[in-house]
Amino acid sequence: MSNLTNKPSTEKTYNLNDLRNWKFSGTHLAVIGYPVSHSLSPTMHNAALKEMKKKDLSLSNWSYYKFEIHPDRLPESLSLFYKKGFYGLNLTIPHKIIAHNLVDYSDSLVSKMGAVNTLQRTDSGKYLGFNTDGYGLSKAWKTHFKSYLSDFPVLLLGSGGAARAAAIQILSEGCPKLIIANRTNTSLEALSNHLKNYFPRQDIVACLLSDLPVFKDPIHIIQATSLGLKAEDEPIIDFNNFHPKSKLLDMIYKPSETVNIKSAQNYGLETTNGLSMLLYQGAKALEIWTQKSVPIETMKLALQSKLYD
Repeated sequence: MSNLTNKPSTEKTYNLNDLRNWKFSGTHLAVIGYPVSHSLSPTMHNAALKEMKKKDLSLSNWSYYKFEIHPDRLPESLSLFYKKGFYGLNLTIPHKIIAHNLVDYSDSLVSKMGAVNTLQRTDSGKYLGFNTDGYGLSKAWKTHFKSYLSDFPVLLLGSGGAARAAAIQILSEGCPKLIIANRTNTSLEALSNHLKNYFPRQDIVACLLSDLPVFKDPIHIIQATSLGLKAEDEPIIDFNNFHPKSKLLDMIYKPSETVNIKSAQNYGLETTNGLSMLLYQGAKALEIWTQKSVPIETMKLALQSKLYD
């Protein structure tokens, strides 16, 4: 970054030292993670901005970058991003929960989720925090399955950060019953208690994966663990124990067909991976920043080209 007259590369992964020396003009957006080099956010956001710039000159100097920031340095880096004029930020693992206490909240839903993934610069001296993960899940479900999360009971597999955002979204949409299943009890009980505190009148059940019953009626299934990322992984549950009209959304998008998706399909379940969820949460973030319509199809094609070609 010694030649500050040039526009910085949107392909490079930057670090905290690069941020300290950042002297480029323009409206800057970025994703922050640790690690972050694998992130596809710059791919889809810059593809969308390229398309949007053709019709809107006010976006001509907008660009999206990625920064690898250690979680211990997140408070310092957020102050620096603000000082350097970055208008919008996305947060990925492990920063979503950490940043929750460092920003202002956009609404009560963000407070309930306990995590933020989208930040927008304000004049207050702090960023305003949003969580578009829940929106991305809901939109992906409706778009692919042509149904709503509230149509049937939901089985949520996992009890980590991704599961918490999903659970809050599911319950806020009026799901008749939420069953949360995990391999171990500690985080499962913590999530269950958290949810019951905010949704005391809704039917919330927590159980171990090993204790799952046979589901004789259709149910929505959301897979929110890392099981399926590796080729040698086994299916997280026995999909033969479900009504064939049940549906599965696996949050993993690479590989495009996880062992869970393949197993569910073998028993007649309709399935989709997490690519649409990634797409719609990103599109919502860009919409928040620009306050303009976002070219969804352009973002989708960019993602697919990077992932599967």
